[in-house]
Amino acid sequence: MIANSRTCRQFHGLIRYLLHGRSGEEHERVAWTECRNLALDDAEHTATLMRATAAQNHRVELPVYHLILAFDPSDLPDAATMRQVAQRVLDELRLTEHQTLTVAHRDRAHAHLHIVANRVHPETHRAWDRWRDHTIAERALRILERQLGLREVDGRLHQLPGHDLPPLKARAHRREAPDPVEPLAPDRRRVVDEAARRLIDFDLLRHVGRLELESQRRLAEEGARQARCLRTERELDAASQAMYRALDRAYARPLEALRRFDEVLYRDGPAAATRRLRDDPTSYVELRPYARAAYMGLWHKTDDNIALGYARTAVPAAQEYALAIERHRTAVRGLEPGLTRTTYDDDARAVAEHAAHRARFEREMARLRRVREHLPHPDILRKRARTAVYALNPRELAQLNRSLGPAVGRVIELLAHRVVREIALGRDQHSA
Repeated sequence: MIANSRTCRQFHGLIRYLLHGRSGEEHERVAWTECRNLALDDAEHTATLMRATAAQNHRVELPVYHLILAFDPSDLPDAATMRQVAQRVLDELRLTEHQTLTVAHRDRAHAHLHIVANRVHPETHRAWDRWRDHTIAERALRILERQLGLREVDGRLHQLPGHDLPPLKARAHRREAPDPVEPLAPDRRRVVDEAARRLIDFDLLRHVGRLELESQRRLAEEGARQARCLRTERELDAASQAMYRALDRAYARPLEALRRFDEVLYRDGPAAATRRLRDDPTSYVELRPYARAAYMGLWHKTDDNIALGYARTAVPAAQEYALAIERHRTAVRGLEPGLTRTTYDDDARAVAEHAAHRARFEREMARLRRVREHLPHPDILRKRARTAVYALNPRELAQLNRSLGPAVGRVIELLAHRVVREIALGRDQHSA
């Protein structure tokens, strides 16, 4: 058996090639696949999971480790033997706890398998060091060949007793190679050299200029994408604040209502979320209780129609909020134009965006709580109001009644004092 390995940047391109070939339709060449340390036992989604894990360590530039194990054409290993070989090599390389995908192919005369490993550990997020990986893998293969009765190969990096170091390939000296060009006369050689130098200089300058223009174009496109992303993020923040203010008028717990609205938005779409807000607003959270005064403020009753009306007026803000989310998601996707997007990628991105929105609202609520901490307690406000009313004479209380109008009932309810209530209503407590 022989082994070959390399590292690269992208999981999607390599795994898509291993599963479907270069044309994308070579599905029959895959004999079997096996996933390790992954949440899903589906080879199609391993690239997304591995990329999400590798993103936890931004210092790793080449997170993909691709290992190829090939058997001799005379060997006819079954799937169990190939899995045993793959497991032993991964154990020796200390990749047992890492995310791996093993793909066995049957499109060649010899049996072979590919192992795609994530160099970033899924729990510690530390990068695996591939130092001396060829030597370790070759030592494991030499031992497995002898244990499993496979054809033994003379290894170059590791030999067992009875093996010899394979001879180096004979290399012809450069001067011994025949020169296909006939020798030129000295004067003719100077003319040819001068023409070649001018041609090389011209091509070099043209190539440098093309590279500079390409670099400027890419920088301009990258700057435009980043500016678009920042602009859509500011629009999303403004729409989020407007949405929160609209829900605050209708719901007793506006932050929870917004969180549930986001869940319906990402699961069923903006049309379903806004239709549910318009037709069935109580399905999110409980409405804010609004009291309607009756009998000159002596009795109040809760009226849900006020909160229902506020909930329906929040539909335009919800529609603008959903459009702002979609514009921002489109701008974020534009930062990675070469990224292959699937349904799983969109769901993962939606979850991340929802977490970011919720973090922003929690920060806003924390700021509001800090502001409220500096306000006096409601009991202190009531005491101050009672003290101020006690200092008024009946004439001033009557003027207060005429000034407040319908709102006098709320003031009376706030004071909750029988004597003050009677005086404010213009009654004599002795004649009552």
